[in-house]
Amino acid sequence: MTLLPVWVHELVLAPAVLVLTLVHLRRALGLRRALLELGALAAYGYALEWIAMEVFRSHRYGHAWRLAPGGVPVAVAVVWASAILATLTLAARRGMATAAGRGLA
Repeated sequence: MTLLPVWVHELVLAPAVLVLTLVHLRRALGLRRALLELGALAAYGYALEWIAMEVFRSHRYGHAWRLAPGGVPVAVAVVWASAILATLTLAARRGMATAAGRGLA
């Protein structure tokens, strides 16, 4: 649980995470590919949350979220995308850059 109101997460923290992630991605991949990858991973994050909520009935977000199609806050999907990208970056830095290499490990 957090002491911050929902609007801080939705209108301050998630957009800040999105901008920082996009800055780093643009440097690494160029703007077009960065936007494509970030969009794809945000969609994946949305799908993860939706499945957890609808199929497993694991949790619900309250009505305080302003932008939450299907009950999943867009802010949560954006943060999922950033977390996935950070994990992939760490894996690449540790020498696990290829799928074949990870499969053999």
